[in-house]
Amino acid sequence: MTYTLACVTVVIDMNTHHANIIGTNFLYYIDFLEIIALSILFYAAFRDVLARRVPNAISLLTLALGLNIRYLEGDLWGGLTCFLIIFISSALLWRLGFIGGADAKLVSTSSLLFGHGQVAVFLMVTTLCGGLLGLLYLWMSKHIVLRHVGCRRHGLLQRGLQAERWRIARKPSLPYAVAIALSAAVTFFGWTAL
Repeated sequence: MTYTLACVTVVIDMNTHHANIIGTNFLYYIDFLEIIALSILFYAAFRDVLARRVPNAISLLTLALGLNIRYLEGDLWGGLTCFLIIFISSALLWRLGFIGGADAKLVSTSSLLFGHGQVAVFLMVTTLCGGLLGLLYLWMSKHIVLRHVGCRRHGLLQRGLQAERWRIARKPSLPYAVAIALSAAVTFFGWTAL
C-alpha cells in the first residue's frame, strides 16, 4: 500500500506493518532537524561563555532531536548504544572532576545527532577543539589586562565580556560547550568545509 503526502511517499509493507519513507523532502527534514540542533548547541556555547551555565533544557532538547534523527535514519539502537557508552564515560570524567556536569550531559546527548560511524569523528574533533580552546585561554590569561570599569550601564554582551576578562585573569574553567558546538558543526559539514 502506498500513500503520497506532501511530496513524501510512504510505502507500508502489509506483512510487517513497517513504513518506509521515500522522497527528497524526507532528507530535507533531517537536515532541518540538524540545523535546529546546531543552533541549540551554539546557543549553549553562548550561555556557557557568558554565565558558565548550560540549562538542562538544552540537553533535553538535544536528546529529543538526536533520538528523532536516529529514528528517522534507522539507526536508533546503534545511536542509543553509543549514547550510553559516552554518557557513562563522561559521567565518570565528571565524577573525577575533569569536566563539568553540563558538559558531560551535552556531549552525551550531542552524540545522538550523529550516526554511530560519525561519533568517533565527533569525539575526536571535540577533543581537538577543547585543546585549542584551552590553549587560547592559556594565552589570553597571560595577555589580558584586567581593567576596572566604572559604574556605567552596559549591555548584556559588554557585561559578559567584562566577566570573561575577569574569569580569564583568574584561570577559570573552560566553556567546553564552545568546543562541543564547533565540533558538531565540523562533523555535520565534514572536513571539506575547513
